[in-house]
Amino acid sequence: MTHNEEIEIVCEALRLEKEANNVIAEYYKVVDDTPPSIDPEPTKRVVQKKQYPVIKSTVKHNWAIMLVPTFILWLLGAMIFSVMFEIGVLISLLGWIWPIIYLVQNSKLKKQNIIDISNTEEYRAVCNEIDRKYEEECKMAETEYLNRMEDYKNNVVVQYNNMLQMWNAQHEKQLREVKNSKESAEHALEKFYTESRIIPEKYHDVEILEYIYKIISSSEYTIKECIDDYEKNEMKKLEMARIQELQYANALASNKRNWRKNRIAY
Repeated sequence: MTHNEEIEIVCEALRLEKEANNVIAEYYKVVDDTPPSIDPEPTKRVVQKKQYPVIKSTVKHNWAIMLVPTFILWLLGAMIFSVMFEIGVLISLLGWIWPIIYLVQNSKLKKQNIIDISNTEEYRAVCNEIDRKYEEECKMAETEYLNRMEDYKNNVVVQYNNMLQMWNAQHEKQLREVKNSKESAEHALEKFYTESRIIPEKYHDVEILEYIYKIISSSEYTIKECIDDYEKNEMKKLEMARIQELQYANALASNKRNWRKNRIAY
């Protein structure tokens, strides 16, 4: 076999490998392809929660009722204090307790007042009107939702099913085509290597064939010599990687030793 014939064989092998790789990549791209998703279903409109009017108590805070008795009790306690010590202290203490009693009672009155207002016909009428409007809004939201769902089922789902049927048919056709192309490319490649019988199976790779073609097309090397050169180059890469790994390990060990020495020195 002449040198030119060997160049042609390597060139053809490289072309067939690249073609097969492209076809195989396209095949798996089609295999992994998925149909477009359907539009999401309509959601029910959220009705704002009903809020009843805030009731404000009409019971007012009377400062006079809270403070005047306090001052009177303090004054009375001071007057009696010099004559009857214990009674004076007790009356003065009541002056401190009275505001607390007043505040507690006033709070109870306010709460009861709010309950009384909530039970009035006027307030109940307002609440009933709010309930009525809320129920109407809920019914409207439900009706709107049912109408949208009906439209969704009759239009969106039907259109999507039709589109999906077309997509499946087109996808199956495309899959058959790329599968045939893949099988043809693989068959052509296998046939070429079987007939040429010069490139070992280990080197049936685009990157390796490019390396071989680069050498054989620019020198008088045979395919076997190019393969030997490739193997030598790979051995050099492995040796360089091993040396770099060894250098890294030695540097790491040296750093550890220096760290220990420095630690002992301190």
